[in-house]
Amino acid sequence: ILMNFPVEYPPHLLPPNIRIYPWVPIQDVLGHPQTRAFVSHCGFASMMESVYHAVPMVAVPIYFEQADLAQRVVDRGYGLALDKFHLTPALVT
Repeated sequence: ILMNFPVEYPPHLLPPNIRIYPWVPIQDVLGHPQTRAFVSHCGFASMMESVYHAVPMVAVPIYFEQADLAQRVVDRGYGLALDKFHLTPALVT
């Protein structure tokens, strides 16, 4: 699991299958043949990049327009959407 997050985490606090970087080349990651899914806030650019690379999305919209885009992702079969207010560990594992 690759995660783009601006704050550094000490590696010993993370499971061995998770890596956090301050910047990730998203086009390269989405274009990689081993990429299985893309968890995103579902901004327009992120949605289009995921569709272009045919990588299923897990959309977690944050702002108003992102909820509409997340619904489009679901309606067109490009992925699924999760409600940020109802996320639980059981739901995402």
